[in-house]
Amino acid sequence: MAETNIIDFNCASSNQNFPNLEACNTYGVQDLKDLLSKSSKGKQMFIIHLNTRSLSKNISKIYELLTDIVITPDIIAISETKLNNNSNYNDIRLPGYTFVNKNSITQAGGVAIYVKINLIYKIRSDLDLHNDHIEDIWVEVTDVSNTSLLVGALYSHPNNNT
Repeated sequence: MAETNIIDFNCASSNQNFPNLEACNTYGVQDLKDLLSKSSKGKQMFIIHLNTRSLSKNISKIYELLTDIVITPDIIAISETKLNNNSNYNDIRLPGYTFVNKNSITQAGGVAIYVKINLIYKIRSDLDLHNDHIEDIWVEVTDVSNTSLLVGALYSHPNNNT
């Protein structure tokens, strides 16, 4: 797998509701490892997104990333899993995480979310976009302080007009 871009979602565009948030940045794998080796998580929720271009083929890269960084993500959102009903889900388990996903109806696509086992979550299928060109999965995560966070993983098929 070529170097995967990882989006740091510990940030977002500042607005009146979240004035202390910064704009998001995209990091390469090595940049993220360097950044996280110097950081401490504190009380923040740590979420990353990976476009794996086949989760089954690239799960070893995720294992490598998780073993190389000091702080493990609370949530890992995955796009382009390329999973289907014939996939071996035992091969894509990550220790310490619960896995939820939605398979693609095409050869590409598919979305998933790994949630750390210490977090309470529920799948929010009521938020599905019901769009033929966008695949999505949503979870509502509650941390130990009883704060809820809504997390979605989305995949937009290339060459669509949405």
